[in-house]
Amino acid sequence: MAHDSFLIVTESGNCQVAKRLEKLNLDQPWGSYLKNLKEDPGDLKDIDKVTGISVRGWVCDWEGDKVKVLLGQRAGMDSSPGLHEAFGGKCDPGESIPAALIREFREETGRNILFIQDFLGGEVFLTPTSKQWIVQLHFLVQVQRAEESHGFHIQLRPEEHQAYIWASEKLDDLNSIQITNATRCHFESAVKTFRERSKVTEEATSIPSESSRRRTG
Repeated sequence: MAHDSFLIVTESGNCQVAKRLEKLNLDQPWGSYLKNLKEDPGDLKDIDKVTGISVRGWVCDWEGDKVKVLLGQRAGMDSSPGLHEAFGGKCDPGESIPAALIREFREETGRNILFIQDFLGGEVFLTPTSKQWIVQLHFLVQVQRAEESHGFHIQLRPEEHQAYIWASEKLDDLNSIQITNATRCHFESAVKTFRERSKVTEEATSIPSESSRRRTG
């Protein structure tokens, strides 16, 4: 990890960030990031209306040869009760995106993010209660875990989430839960990216070093 990542130190905690994300300048205050994003929005629509940033951390794991994805179910008193989503929330004033991601994920799950592995994309939406335009950014993350071999347990904040699931990568399984089209798209992206990263890591660890080749040659 040391060669393809760099350390970001934030007021919420520290984590490694994939080298490929360095060009995003994630360590700047989110207001500066948003200003740069408005100058080069790419495919994002309505970005000129946006006044805030929300972040989501996607966690994937293996169950046999299948990928499962961590989703939280919003509390019954929430503005969107029962909706399933990745964990995260809005950036506080002056906060950087990694700081917000670390803080929000820890507040909602009790787990620390160790590694921001990849950027999965974003979308612009109007919040149902405050009527604020937000751009939501999604990241594949690796989190702190104990001795669990598969998945892990998390500590929910009952005022925000009532339950969580490890959803199967089979998209048909998502039909039985409440989920937005945008979340479904990021779900697919998280699974695909996780598989690709796992394959690269497996190939890298299976290639013998030059010194080992000389010893066995």
